[in-house]
Amino acid sequence: MIHARKLLILFSLLIVNSSLFAQEEVKVITSKTSLQGISDSYEQKIYLHPDHLRIDSQDADTDQSLIYSKKEETITVVNHNDKSFYVITKDELNAMGDQLQKIQDQMEERMKELPPDQQKALKETMEKQQQTIDNQGINTEHKATGITKTINTYPCKEYKGYTNGELDEEIWTTKPKQLDMEEKDLQILKDMDAFMDNINSDQKLFETNEMDLGNEYEGIPIRTIHLKNGKPYATSEIKEVKSEKFHSKTFATPKSYQQKTSPLRNIDSK
Repeated sequence: MIHARKLLILFSLLIVNSSLFAQEEVKVITSKTSLQGISDSYEQKIYLHPDHLRIDSQDADTDQSLIYSKKEETITVVNHNDKSFYVITKDELNAMGDQLQKIQDQMEERMKELPPDQQKALKETMEKQQQTIDNQGINTEHKATGITKTINTYPCKEYKGYTNGELDEEIWTTKPKQLDMEEKDLQILKDMDAFMDNINSDQKLFETNEMDLGNEYEGIPIRTIHLKNGKPYATSEIKEVKSEKFHSKTFATPKSYQQKTSPLRNIDSK
């Protein structure tokens, strides 16, 4: 099974302000490294093409690829460890979205049957959960430090990031022109976002991201140092961005791999 949490991280690293980025085929290498000895480090290679998107993710236990096809309207999840793959279709995603909505509707109906005090308590709990998902009530700000340095060949400047007054990240950004990318390079990301819209709209899969440009700092984050209680625990960074021509097999599943049934195949939206 694909690791859902890591897929969300992958998506969040990708779904950024797409007015930034100039080539039609671009390869991006990103990584996250734990600083506390926790097995949570990984590297991603992201292949951007006008009609396809591929994300390779590797860590100590996992070697997987996610391949999106705009024309076929499918996402293929490839497990290189056991040489298998499964395909998720648009209909399956729609059924999943409908099922999530159905569950939510059923919860609301059952809530009406509860005593008024329990209804109130449950409603308040759900509102707090939704508030967390929507990032409401969270005050974030970024302040320039005036410090500059070169990271992975890119000239960067530093910002300190605070959440509700507490320092929780150090961000090093570079100007978009340094990456030699334009809007059309990330159009395929918009396409995949739209492809997943039926489950994305309510579930907020792409709202929180480590590359969110916001309005408080300029440029694209090349390195982000994540802190907790003032101490760094992980580092995320873009290692390399380059234009290259991809082989035709880049977005194809190896013929020797075995196809498995999609985990969404049996979801009933009715």
